[in-house]
Amino acid sequence: MNDQERQSYSEAFKLLENADYRLLIYGALRRLHVTKSNPFYDDLIQEGCCAFAKKVAAAKKAGKKPEAVMPYVFQGVVWAMIDYMRKQRAIDGHVYETTDDTTEPWDEIADQKQSTEKMEVEALISTLSGICTVDELNYLHCDYYLGLNVSEIARRMGVSRKTVYRLRKQIAHKLEDLQ
Repeated sequence: MNDQERQSYSEAFKLLENADYRLLIYGALRRLHVTKSNPFYDDLIQEGCCAFAKKVAAAKKAGKKPEAVMPYVFQGVVWAMIDYMRKQRAIDGHVYETTDDTTEPWDEIADQKQSTEKMEVEALISTLSGICTVDELNYLHCDYYLGLNVSEIARRMGVSRKTVYRLRKQIAHKLEDLQ
């Protein structure tokens, strides 16, 4: 690394002292639905800071227009965080548990690859289909069968994320009533 590159990285890290630029890091975490309960939360902040500096330096070197720099940096930070999480999951060999507010009601039910458990899940979904509204069934289809996240479900259904969370809660209550 030459002196000019070192200077660019140094300037980029100084930008992070400004709270407005640190919000970009937290925005990337939010976009990826990473909460403080995630075991990699602090590591992801550090990865984000490093990616921020790297992308700011690259944008400066490429001569990007000022209005195009922050979207470029933000996307670079998001990608770096995704890469880090993929590497950690590959190393650890499993997916970490999420907080209660983001767990799906049927996550504990079964692995789709096991036939007996799959039949039980199908039976439960069939039972739910008799007591759920059309919107709840659409949510169930998007989440369970398609594996979409909250934002993707909201976009697909044409509703807000708040509505998607409400639908999830309603299904969870119906599952509790069945037990």
